[in-house]
Amino acid sequence: MKVNSELRFFLEKNKNDINAAFPNHTAVTEEVFAKVYTILGEDYDGMSDNRVYRSLLNCLKEIINYIFEQNLSKKYMRSIFKMLDDNKVINCFSNNAKSRAKDIKTLLNRLVNHFTTSWQGWDNDRNKSLKYAIDIIDYWFNI
Repeated sequence: MKVNSELRFFLEKNKNDINAAFPNHTAVTEEVFAKVYTILGEDYDGMSDNRVYRSLLNCLKEIINYIFEQNLSKKYMRSIFKMLDDNKVINCFSNNAKSRAKDIKTLLNRLVNHFTTSWQGWDNDRNKSLKYAIDIIDYWFNI
């Protein structure tokens, strides 16, 4: 899929905003956005919707695990997932897996909800929070 100029501008603006908010983590941000650009830039012609959907799920898992490995804050994770939950990004994913469009939106909304409102105890039990986020993705793998 080709990342259109409007989406590219949106992603670059968000990347710059995140880099400005977290100046010590620009390398991590570059890596996360590289993963996002990779998944958005793949050629999905001829692939089934389920295969495209599973590629997205794998990418989200990689992003979550990478951010946890870097031991970054809840605020950083929230910034990344709010950006991913924007309609421009969701529509780009959904256009390549039309039969899974509702699942993609629901999944991203649940992850954003987890990282913004219901995710308590980040500092107390990071592993539990990571497991919960991965469990959300694994659940969507199986439906």
